[in-house]
Amino acid sequence: MGIFGEVWDPVSSPENASPMIVVSQRNQWVVLAWTVVWILLTVFVSAVAVAETVTGSTWSFPSVGILEPAYDFNDEALREIRDRASSGKAFDAFLMATLKYWEYQADRVDASKKDAASEWLGLACSSSKVEWRAEPDNDDAQFLYGICCCNRARFFVEESSWSRAYFDSREGIRVLEDLLKRNPGYVDALFPLGVFEAYLSDAPLLLKPLARLLGFRGNAEDGLSSLRKAAANGIWTRIESCFYLGYYYYSIGEDPNRAHAYFAELYARYPGNPVFGYLFGRLCELRGDTVHALEVYRSSEQRALGLGAMDIANWSGYRAGALMVDLGSHQEGLSMLIRLRKRIPPHAEEQEYFLRLPYEMSRALIGLDRRDDARRYLEAIDVSWDRDTYRLSKALLRTLPKD
Repeated sequence: MGIFGEVWDPVSSPENASPMIVVSQRNQWVVLAWTVVWILLTVFVSAVAVAETVTGSTWSFPSVGILEPAYDFNDEALREIRDRASSGKAFDAFLMATLKYWEYQADRVDASKKDAASEWLGLACSSSKVEWRAEPDNDDAQFLYGICCCNRARFFVEESSWSRAYFDSREGIRVLEDLLKRNPGYVDALFPLGVFEAYLSDAPLLLKPLARLLGFRGNAEDGLSSLRKAAANGIWTRIESCFYLGYYYYSIGEDPNRAHAYFAELYARYPGNPVFGYLFGRLCELRGDTVHALEVYRSSEQRALGLGAMDIANWSGYRAGALMVDLGSHQEGLSMLIRLRKRIPPHAEEQEYFLRLPYEMSRALIGLDRRDDARRYLEAIDVSWDRDTYRLSKALLRTLPKD
């Protein structure tokens, strides 16, 4: 039964809303895996640009410099990465894999983006392995192969391909640890090792054996120390290390002030990156700066829509609509949430921003003194919808006067 069926009157409602279809109960293990993935490994691994030449590197400054504008989704930089992808060189395949993985991260519910990321991550792994075997003493080639393995492992984790994730992780870690033994000054190799060590400290028990097999104790301080070194002295991984430091304090350390400092810098430097924008807006919201958060959410939503990154656009739009309701702009907030509902495709109906819509729209309706409409929304939600939404909805329903 449609949850929004018969609630909106096409004549009197501010906007015509199509019925929202009730989804079946989500698989809790899939949800757990998704959560672990987002905590452990998000945003594409290792592709950072700094305006300096690497002494003895096989990658020239023009190759490195292309990544800086790519973080901001600069059209010219993205076009150059795509043009270079067919060169057959491992670094160019790595650039394309990074771009495709980033597109997948910004729109994870799009199957075509997932397939493209999988294909290019595989090509980057295979080509970098060939080049390293041809030059086994080349530190940059070894680093590139190790980081490509870790990159693909993270993708497999996100897709719940645990065995493939394990073998790629083991290979990448082995290669990078060997690099550090030979060249302790190759600071960038600390980045993926630091991510694993820090984030596995908060992993569920089911991942603890995997961590031990990979040689990690899950020591947060050791991992954060490695990330700080890479952020301060790395060449390839400075931005990524800053991201993971900030995300650690946001998701695990529960220190929004420290996390805010990292994401404020990232957003200021890359305002065209909608994922950086969304997380910066979230931290502004957590710190109580709702006006600034709303501004950032709306900007990130428009940027993401322009890029076709619908998942992050929907998250930003959902947060913006809910904040409008919090700020007392019930009609505008309701209109924003209805527009969001209209653009969410069926394959995204298990996302939290979809599942939470009836609750947020009910809050707006109550603010508009449309309590009967709000009651019908709230009463239609049962425990199979989403446990958190169910709990919030029943609590809100109890505040409404009985007929």
